Amino acid sequence: MDMVAPQLAKLSPKERYEIADGLEHSNGIVIKHVAANSAQFEPDRDIIQMPYMEQFESSERYYATLFHEMVHWTGHEKRLKRAFGKRSTEEYAFEELVAELGSAFLCAHFQIPASLTSSSAYIVSWLKALQNNKSYVLKAVGYAERAMNYLLQKELANTT
Repeated sequence: MDMVAPQLAKLSPKERYEIADGLEHSNGIVIKHVAANSAQFEPDRDIIQMPYMEQFESSERYYATLFHEMVHWTGHEKRLKRAFGKRSTEEYAFEELVAELGSAFLCAHFQIPASLTSSSAYIVSWLKALQNNKSYVLKAVGYAERAMNYLLQKELANTT
């Protein structure tokens, strides 16, 4: 049975970003910041490559993107063992759906106002790739919840 992450008390913007940054350190995630236009999780090297925060239109978009990549990170064979698949495959589309849902869950948890417009458009694009199969949505929500709880496990352990 999955644990549900506890709701955080109302946080200041500084507090929410400090706690969110703690996910990287508490989980041992390696993040390499580069002057690139895209973010990605590199399973072979087990690192996340991120553009610098200044390259994003807002800190909210930076964290939404970082959380998306962190959810991919949880799927690595050393952690939750999700299949990534090659681009343009159902497995790839499904993993992208899981990552975007997980990002939305983490943004909500950390009270980071994510752009629902871009997240929902992204989710809809992956649902189309999955031919609007409703069972994929339920399965993706479950995987996204497990990924979020995996990332928050240190926080969960400290509240029980």
